[in-house]
Amino acid sequence: MKRAQIYLTIGAVGLAVILAAVGGVVYALLQADAVTLRWWAGIATLVAVVGPMLAWWLAKREARAHIAGLDAGIDRVAKAAAQTVGVAERAAQVRVGVAQQMRRPPAIQVFLPGLSLPAGGPVILPADNSGEEVEL
Repeated sequence: MKRAQIYLTIGAVGLAVILAAVGGVVYALLQADAVTLRWWAGIATLVAVVGPMLAWWLAKREARAHIAGLDAGIDRVAKAAAQTVGVAERAAQVRVGVAQQMRRPPAIQVFLPGLSLPAGGPVILPADNSGEEVEL
């Protein structure tokens, strides 16, 4: 509701400015003498020259502010993406480390002469090199 009141107020002020300008032109054409019309023409010429310059300056300033806002937003998104990639990379490194610790060297089948086992021979597993000492 408050936003509608703001728009209504802006519209009313704009309408008043337009009506004043139209009223001034009608007054100038119907009632003013030559001196007033000269002043009117001088002010209108000044506004016609300075107005676009002022509009250009304001537009350039706002464009720079808009681009600076975009840069700030892109920087924030890039930092968040880098953090996400960093977290994913650390998680992958942990997974690789755990997988390397869990990996055991392949089993070696040894065929001894004189033994006839149905599976082709006994399987001898390699020693555990995890750093723990095992006493037999």
